[in-house]
Amino acid sequence: MQCVKVLTESEIQQRLYGKYLRAKEKKVPVWESEPEWTGAEILAGELKNLREELISLRQERELLEQRLKQRVPEELPPAPPELEPAGWRLIGKFLSVVVLLAAIAYPVGMRMLVASPPGIPDPSPYTVQVAVYDVKPMAQRSMDYLQTLGYPAFLMDIPRVDGKSRYRVYVGCFVTKQEAEMERLKLAADPRFNDSFVRFQ
Repeated sequence: MQCVKVLTESEIQQRLYGKYLRAKEKKVPVWESEPEWTGAEILAGELKNLREELISLRQERELLEQRLKQRVPEELPPAPPELEPAGWRLIGKFLSVVVLLAAIAYPVGMRMLVASPPGIPDPSPYTVQVAVYDVKPMAQRSMDYLQTLGYPAFLMDIPRVDGKSRYRVYVGCFVTKQEAEMERLKLAADPRFNDSFVRFQ
């Protein structure tokens, strides 16, 4: 590898303008000290420089190739042993069982993940009816208030005989009447829900 020499300012000036400076010191006109350059001479000089660079690059390449040949090749890890046909059959059976189980479990899991629609209570026989309204916004407001208090309130639209809707506000879904009665007693502590009662759905 060739080392790069750092030139000083005076050396750069000497290399660039040396002939002109020497001619100035001898008090010889510049045009007399240096022959006139033609385009062919300039190209020949550039080609010479390129040829020298190409030779140095080839030498560097040859040196790198020699160094690579001298290096010991790294040992590759041994290849894994190939499976016999019986092994492939075993893997195929295992995968088919996994796919079959997934196909069976997927519909069941999806049914379990689907949430029940809002406003529809769990299929438990007892609940506590808190209020009845003819106007839905009032029933909605009452349900929202109960939910802010922490009660599992929900709303149901019950059609009347004349076809108009009546909105009932319920709290909770209970398996036994005793559980529903305990919830009703808690609600009765608030005067606004004093008229609540246990209802069999």
